[in-house]
Amino acid sequence: MYSGDRYRLKVRTLAVVSNQEDIVDIPAGDEVVVIHSLGDVPLESTKEVDVEWRGRRLRVFAVDLHKRGERQS
Repeated sequence: MYSGDRYRLKVRTLAVVSNQEDIVDIPAGDEVVVIHSLGDVPLESTKEVDVEWRGRRLRVFAVDLHKRGERQS
């Protein structure tokens, strides 16, 4: 999972607003962009990934992107 990778979500996914405790619901069909590179992360990793969605910086679990999203080329 590298900076600039784009994922289109197949199902709605929860995310945390960076630097806050607020939770947002990203709808299915929306696309997020990885902001911070984690390199080669195991598919079941519970590490959080910084992403951008609709101009907002959020955190989601790497496993959620792998299981709920499709990497876009």
